[in-house]
Amino acid sequence: MTIHDQGNLHKRDYGYYFHTREYSDSPGHPRIDILLRSAPTGKHFDPEKLFITIASEQRGAELLGVNHPWSGQEQYRACAGRVILRDRKGKKVEAFTFGGDLRIESEGKLTACVLTSPAPILERTGTSSIPELLAEETEIIFAERRADWESDHSTFKDRLAAADPFILYCICLESLKEKFEQYPPREDEFIQQFVHFLNTEINTLHELDKWPVFLPAIAEIL
Repeated sequence: MTIHDQGNLHKRDYGYYFHTREYSDSPGHPRIDILLRSAPTGKHFDPEKLFITIASEQRGAELLGVNHPWSGQEQYRACAGRVILRDRKGKKVEAFTFGGDLRIESEGKLTACVLTSPAPILERTGTSSIPELLAEETEIIFAERRADWESDHSTFKDRLAAADPFILYCICLESLKEKFEQYPPREDEFIQQFVHFLNTEINTLHELDKWPVFLPAIAEIL
């Protein structure tokens, strides 16, 4: 598949694009397209570099930096973590993924990066929102698991690289539901909205027949 087959990415006037949610209440998107150009257009956010964690046979999970022109691999397995876009002025745009597939193709004055995932890719805005809080709380879960492997970081990286994105997403939803249900009722309306989202999202995935028949504990995955 070439860039031309990916919806004429090179003709679209943007630096990145989140595709339509799979269902109306989903907290994220199934795909993000990122366009790295040889020169900025000046019409929008023009990413110069992409940073994303990918699976490596030698080092488990490792950070990958992508720029234009690209001469590395075309296909990678993306790991759960932050997706960071930086422009030439030092500004950045962030997303969060539970893992997926990353395809990179460089042609002429453009390098197209396409990240797809069976779990929602969360757009991070830095403001109070359900996707932002979900990403923050998921990172806390990851940090706790990383701390438990303090004496063996390589095993944690190997586990992160091997984790199934959708299973990991469901485990995090269930873990956060249990976490917040243990707290006493709060007056914080936003937290109440987040708890409502967790319950609704789990119910929606059940209704869509997507919820796993068996869901392992987070310690069995990470």
